[in-house]
Amino acid sequence: MRESILELFQATDHDDRALIDGLERLAEEHGDIVYREALRHLVGKSFSTEMAARYWREMIAHRAHVLVRERVESGLRPALLDYLHHVVQEISDPRIVEAQDLETMRKASMSDGLTGLFNQTYFKSYLEKLVGQRPLPGEMTTAIVLFDLDHFKQYNDRCGHLAGDDALKKVAELILAGIRQGDLAARYGGEEFALVLHHISAEQTFTVTNRIRAAIEGEVFVGQEKLDRGNLTISAGFALRSDPQESALSLIRRADTELYRAKLFRNAISPHKESTRIEPRQQRRSLVEYAPMGSNDFLPALSRNISPYGIAIECEQIFSVGTPLQLRFREPFWPGNRQVVGTICHVNKDVSGPALLGLKFNPEQALSLEDNIIPFVRKTVGR
Repeated sequence: MRESILELFQATDHDDRALIDGLERLAEEHGDIVYREALRHLVGKSFSTEMAARYWREMIAHRAHVLVRERVESGLRPALLDYLHHVVQEISDPRIVEAQDLETMRKASMSDGLTGLFNQTYFKSYLEKLVGQRPLPGEMTTAIVLFDLDHFKQYNDRCGHLAGDDALKKVAELILAGIRQGDLAARYGGEEFALVLHHISAEQTFTVTNRIRAAIEGEVFVGQEKLDRGNLTISAGFALRSDPQESALSLIRRADTELYRAKLFRNAISPHKESTRIEPRQQRRSLVEYAPMGSNDFLPALSRNISPYGIAIECEQIFSVGTPLQLRFREPFWPGNRQVVGTICHVNKDVSGPALLGLKFNPEQALSLEDNIIPFVRKTVGR
């Protein structure tokens, strides 16, 4: 019914008689609610159905007086304006807004002007309504994904803001191409984007997010060779709604925390899957020192390979899986002195040789260190 009214306004333009006749036909079919919608379209204000019907009929009668007194050619809109402003004093700002202009304004209030995606305000409003609905038993959960373009300020500075705008548009297109119909994509602000993914698992969320990350990494953006890293990439963090009582704000905060972790490495996703690491470990044999948590007695070990996500070391001691260790990288064996915390995820003991430990870097601990390993890893793996 609303669509029919909007189409009628657009089709009749300023033909008042055709508009009045068309609304009367619609009212015969749908009732007085048609007049309520007509007034909402014309003045952007909602009245009760009973009041709207009364105002409409009184305005039609009032229109004859306005036409005679003011001799206005387009009588309907000035008559409505005069009636609501002067007679019943329902509006204090005497302006009439065309229906198609209202529709344009409605869309503009929901969407980002540059990319065409939904804006942050609509994203948050949508999410608040969504978390207010209790999921059905057995229903898969909802995921929130936050993206942030890596070193976008450098891209803007070196390639220009017009190129930056074009890059944001292209990123929006790649994001839309990577999600399903029914999922929601928004520009969260600046170079940040957000997704709401419905009926999805953590593994599926990672797959969707990584597909988008890979598409952006593989895209050729104008002037990207001017970047220190050689191409424009994106990082992402996601969170799944596991608690039906969790607020939208809490869900966004959890996704934002994961995004912050991913930004430590760049071109990464957090939480990441060890089985689908974005970056392969680089072979590097060099001296590393390790110590249990809370101890200052560091012992030597030999690295085998390393990535921004983890490291494999050979050492004389055996630790169980899940044990956190302090790792220290020192000059001249490494480019700079760095320290980080890793958690043992794999142990292999050769009877005739040292133990081989696989460790995953612990983002929570790394964030709390004043001097962490991230700058070192970037340099080591040539990113």
